[in-house]
Amino acid sequence: MHKIGIKAYGARIEGNEKALAAFLDQTLATGFHAIEISPDDFELLECGQIKQDLLWSLKELLGHYDLEVIVHVPLRLNLFNREIPEIHERVLYSCLDICSALSAPILVFHPGRHIDNVEFARYGKPDPNEVFSEQLMKRERQILRKAATAYPQVTIAMENQRPYADCSPYSYAEYPLELARQVDRIGMHNIGVTLDTGHLNLATAYHQLPLPDAMEAIRRLTVHCHIHDNHGIVNYYTDKDKDGMLPFGIGDEHLVPGSGTFPFPDFFSMMNPYDGIYMVELSRRYLYPEKIGKAHEISMALMENRCATLEN
Repeated sequence: MHKIGIKAYGARIEGNEKALAAFLDQTLATGFHAIEISPDDFELLECGQIKQDLLWSLKELLGHYDLEVIVHVPLRLNLFNREIPEIHERVLYSCLDICSALSAPILVFHPGRHIDNVEFARYGKPDPNEVFSEQLMKRERQILRKAATAYPQVTIAMENQRPYADCSPYSYAEYPLELARQVDRIGMHNIGVTLDTGHLNLATAYHQLPLPDAMEAIRRLTVHCHIHDNHGIVNYYTDKDKDGMLPFGIGDEHLVPGSGTFPFPDFFSMMNPYDGIYMVELSRRYLYPEKIGKAHEISMALMENRCATLEN
């Protein structure tokens, strides 16, 4: 049986327990086995420190549900940061402490960005020669080795990144082969890859990478998987009107799998025999009961078609 989960967007747990409980009730009733949460969605962190009262409230609520919990670092966590690197490292360790508190086996981590994608407006397009800075990549490797050693019960899963038409490359992890090389150079048993299908669809289109080659690079290292869809049309970072882009199929749409152009039947065939969680990562606009139910139904059907193809 395939393990399938869904990304849970939250709010401050204090005062929102009923809304979150209703979402978790629906998640279980739909047939999902896991959820993925981000500490920043639940306001669990402030300047790198955990708000322990909120964490324990969340832990108590989640304890009533038979759902595996995966934790995703805040999107701005960047071990290439040169301005306040000590706070970024502190956030990483706090996320690992949250994993420990919630018995979460995987921490999804965004690899280093020479210029963070929220800072393009300030710094402009990165110098391609600096994107692969050996000094920064070495520092990331050192920090992650130390963290992985300190938390052997948690697997840090480094996620492949998406490109932007006006600012790429900004991260080595836009390229699956480069991401695989960094993971291999870290050389820790509890550091692997989160394979994100939406990001992969955009990266293979923009960088003209054959999907089989991209999959070959990172499949062997994949310990977690985000599944969602888009139309493979890379947007500019300056495009902020997501509602306006949707009619044209632009950007990282986070659609129900099978709604865009990502070749899921081929993907699931190439993923065999992966036995981790497939985490459905939908845009907030689709997190209502009918769409969540449809996402589960379609995702399971796509996976079952994969199996039927292999068996035949």
